[in-house]
Amino acid sequence: MMGSFGGKKTRNEVIRHKPIIFIHGVTLRAGIFVPHVDYFLSKGYNRSELYSTTYGDGGRTPMFNKDMECADVKQVRNFIKAVYDYTNSQVNVMGYSMGVAITRKAILGGFCVDTNEYLGKPLTNLIDTYIAVAGVAYGLEKCTPNYHACNVNNGMYCGSDYMVRYCT
Repeated sequence: MMGSFGGKKTRNEVIRHKPIIFIHGVTLRAGIFVPHVDYFLSKGYNRSELYSTTYGDGGRTPMFNKDMECADVKQVRNFIKAVYDYTNSQVNVMGYSMGVAITRKAILGGFCVDTNEYLGKPLTNLIDTYIAVAGVAYGLEKCTPNYHACNVNNGMYCGSDYMVRYCT
């Protein structure tokens, strides 16, 4: 499955629409958004206005073993900044599933709960619209801390430090 997409065909290609960045959920990759790309292409967008990248290990780790790591947040954050710089335009961001929590933290900046690394200031000035779809916005129901992905630090457990600090 596709690991990333987006970019101009030629240096002089004009960006006509605000670029859209799609951020996938746990166990998925950027290629999950191919139908979305097809939809936007049918509505007049160019491929140079539609972007995604695969964070983490691209779904190799089973869902209940994958927590929300600072490395994932940094990758998504750097991708948002790169698309903004590349297109010279504010961007629209759509997070899906665990991508909602990863993207929220990437946009908000501050410190990571698992490594205490400082990400920087919020990227809100780079974003026009943020949409969260079927997201881990307040945690994952029935996600008990005995699963690695549901740990109390950077897991999807509703009371984890990550969820309480960055998603509520």
